[in-house]
Amino acid sequence: MQKSRTLSGVLLASGGAVLWGISGIFGKLLFEGPNAVTPAWLTAVRMLLAGGLLLLYSLARHGDPLAVWRTPSTAIRQILYGVLGLLPVQFFIFWQLITVMPRLQPFYSFWDQS
Repeated sequence: MQKSRTLSGVLLASGGAVLWGISGIFGKLLFEGPNAVTPAWLTAVRMLLAGGLLLLYSLARHGDPLAVWRTPSTAIRQILYGVLGLLPVQFFIFWQLITVMPRLQPFYSFWDQS
């Protein structure tokens, strides 16, 4: 049982790291081209999709995904965590892809001389 849980944890952590790594690549692709999106749009879509998936998982696993909202102190903590914790991190990661990273391009070309 313990070995199974350890393997499951390693696989979930590895999968999360891979998805985190490729999210910047896909974000960069979405910011370019004729149908480019903004960091705010991408952040909103990502957060809504992730929230929906977590609600479905909670429904399947525990049966009542909205129980956390019934206690006011827990609801306030969830809102603060989402607005002050998750939202700024997600937004600024994508914002830096279109503002900071292009300015670092000369450094990348310096290291890429082979």
